[in-house]
Amino acid sequence: YLYRTKNLTLNYEINSNEALEAYVDSDWAADSADRKSTTGIVIRVFGNPIMWKTTKQKVVARASTHAEFYALADCVSEVLPLKGILKDFNLTLKEAIPIFEDNSGAIAIAKNGKFSKNSKHIDVSYHFVHDYEVKQEICVKKISTEDQLADILTKALAKTKFRKFREALNLGVAKNSVSRNT
Repeated sequence: YLYRTKNLTLNYEINSNEALEAYVDSDWAADSADRKSTTGIVIRVFGNPIMWKTTKQKVVARASTHAEFYALADCVSEVLPLKGILKDFNLTLKEAIPIFEDNSGAIAIAKNGKFSKNSKHIDVSYHFVHDYEVKQEICVKKISTEDQLADILTKALAKTKFRKFREALNLGVAKNSVSRNT
């Protein structure tokens, strides 16, 4: 793969009106050895990826919603400092930062802040997600799994979906490169 894609580069151009947006996903208990989940985060500025991250979660999530909420909390921790950096460049965000999540349960916890008996054990440190949602600093939005850009960081994908997400990350052939079948 690396050899056949060595001509791919990150191409930056303004291709979105969204100053700052994030995509977050988790693969619940995918590690068969310890059943810990993996978090994937992609953060884009005007449609260009400026940060991406894949990390193994520190705790074993008891449900997919919990794994997704842990990932969401990690994403919020990454995106908020970037808002300050954009402000330093005189790019003040007029609206809440959209964070795209595909798990309805995690979105409900973020928006409503209601932890059911099945989710109240989620560590208190993750409750700050709801606080930022209430303050309208972030806006957690539903996205279909088919369009979840962070999937490229958390699981193996079919070739067409992988290419679709790779292109969405602005990975393409450099202007001076010869195109190869990748």
